[in-house]
Amino acid sequence: MTNSTGMLKAFARNILIVNDSLDYAEPIYLPQPGLKSGKARIWPEKGVQAQNFMKIYPNPAKNLVIIEVRLKEIPNNAQVQIINLEGIVLDEIAVNQRYDYIVIPLSEFKSGTYLCKLSIGNKTVETKQFIISRF
Repeated sequence: MTNSTGMLKAFARNILIVNDSLDYAEPIYLPQPGLKSGKARIWPEKGVQAQNFMKIYPNPAKNLVIIEVRLKEIPNNAQVQIINLEGIVLDEIAVNQRYDYIVIPLSEFKSGTYLCKLSIGNKTVETKQFIISRF
């Protein structure tokens, strides 16, 4: 197994784990800018960013939500807002980097549906919905 690569190595490892022949624990890395480790994915990925966008995960969320923001250029007055369905802004977070991960603890939020809005200046770039479920 140690000399093989790719899918064969993963398949062999999974067989050993299922048969209780191998104890294996996958390292967990929270996404964070500047993470330096040979085992972590390269972040940010190289290449030209074609458009501004954001991802929200996990969705539905229970204890925290991670908002991944990627912008074409260095932001000027960029921000992320958390808005309830009544239109009330509950939180505003400034975005100061082209690639950013924003971790938001949800202990102060009730279960329900919320909107996450990415804006640059006065222009809304993207709005996404996420759910907080504590059931």
